[in-house]
Amino acid sequence: MRSKLGDIYTLSRELQFERIELATRTKYSHWSYESEERVFVKLDEVYPDKNMYFYSFSPDIILKEVVLVSSFVGSADVVRKLINPTDDVDIITTRLAFQSYKVVTQNNPKLKK
Repeated sequence: MRSKLGDIYTLSRELQFERIELATRTKYSHWSYESEERVFVKLDEVYPDKNMYFYSFSPDIILKEVVLVSSFVGSADVVRKLINPTDDVDIITTRLAFQSYKVVTQNNPKLKK
């Protein structure tokens, strides 16, 4: 069953927080093919860098794939140098599909990063 946020301002502060948390953890069903998992961590478990926060990889969180968008200026080789050589990480180049609202793998070798 699909959950609805409704008018959260009519709810108690606790229920407002629960509904907002539900919305941040909800993934659009059309993106289910990505088979990603979202992980929420506390700010005291991360390290800040300017306006972003980073969480270290660990046995529980393993990098498996890097997706390069068509507007990425670098190359897969540059990205590969940033990854531990013993890790099994796929690097793929993507583009927008021509006739749908999807992101697809770039199959043209001349346009791969």
